[in-house]
Amino acid sequence: MPSAHDLARWPALDAPAKRARLHNTFRLSPGPLLDTLRAHTEEAERALAGLWRRDASVWSDAADVQQIVLNRLGWLASPFLMADALDRLLTFAASVKRDGFTDVVLLGMGGSSLAPEVLRAVLGVAPEWPRLHMLDSTDPAAVRAAGTPPKQTLYVLASKSGTTIEPNVLAAHFRKALQDAGILRWADHFVAITDEGTELARRARAEGFRDLFINPSDIGGRYSALSFFGLVPAALMGQNLAALVGWAIAMLSASEPGLGSAWTNPSVALGLAIGGAARAGRDKLTLILPAALEPFGLWVEQLIAESTGKRGTGIIPIAGEKLAEPAKYGHDRFFVRRRKCATPTSATSRPLTCRSPRSSCRSRPRSAPSSCAGRSPPRSPARCCTSTRSTSRTCSKPRMRRERCWLATSQRVICRSRQPIAASTAGRP
Repeated sequence: MPSAHDLARWPALDAPAKRARLHNTFRLSPGPLLDTLRAHTEEAERALAGLWRRDASVWSDAADVQQIVLNRLGWLASPFLMADALDRLLTFAASVKRDGFTDVVLLGMGGSSLAPEVLRAVLGVAPEWPRLHMLDSTDPAAVRAAGTPPKQTLYVLASKSGTTIEPNVLAAHFRKALQDAGILRWADHFVAITDEGTELARRARAEGFRDLFINPSDIGGRYSALSFFGLVPAALMGQNLAALVGWAIAMLSASEPGLGSAWTNPSVALGLAIGGAARAGRDKLTLILPAALEPFGLWVEQLIAESTGKRGTGIIPIAGEKLAEPAKYGHDRFFVRRRKCATPTSATSRPLTCRSPRSSCRSRPRSAPSSCAGRSPPRSPARCCTSTRSTSRTCSKPRMRRERCWLATSQRVICRSRQPIAASTAGRP
């Protein structure tokens, strides 16, 4: 956890306060999935404890698989490592801005570039900070499209293995462009992000790159958002790193074992809902997102597909699909909708009523009874299964017949109609 000194310097790192907020406002009401989830509750709690012990037998009894798993659990400590690195990241980014760089070109493939792309698309670039360009293709048209003035451009070469062909070829191309522009100290325009011991790390040191960020080798590409692969580009865009890291630490600590049952653990409860739905035959996880968050959906799609699609089974994520009428869907759908709602004028949580089709959720009068926390869902064609905190008041709902949102404080609400199951999330105030 961040030290008292860190909290004094970075108030956004106050994870205990954020964790308490997450725990105090979380609710789980499974509705028709109750029996399915209850059957797997103890299994989920054991898996959580094993995860925090880094017990690879949670995934497999095969020794070779266990070794692979053990080499990919570094993300559990990544937010804490990044909290320790905040000073370095911000000092580095400030020097780039101060030296007049107007553009940053990120050279990376796959997991090395997915998270920065999401951060740029969703959070944007802060005023007066360098523009970020993603280059994950050697196609000549893509290279020309990323053309920026060499003298004002910083090139970030990101490769976990250090030997990925495409970014290394692109780096050689831009090195020549710098030399052709008469820039003798071309290495001042290069930054490398890689694992320790790679050829790229050796070359960055030998050639005098502007900076070299060594990432923990036990963090896989798709889990690298909260590592140097994600936060170096975020720093160069002027984004609020302390807030990103602070909320990550809060959710990580809120997800620790021993702080309550699986039903009150936000991470495990959401996993139970998604996994329980999949075991009940609803394994098509359909993401419904506002336009501003569509890149986030593609990132989640890749994360879930690659993480669960092993040994011929898994959850099939679907992102970017146009929403249709409920009758168009089969019984294998599980919907997750991310809603961004207005911040309320009062801190008092009030029940929400959903109207459909094409309706909105609006708060009922304060005196209206709550049919939410600690109660079974009403006998109605549509029932809510899972929810977490929200103090939002006005938000769009999926077009579902005769649905009702009966959980008062809902950030993540999973409802069920006669056909699809839908989940939605509202923005944090």
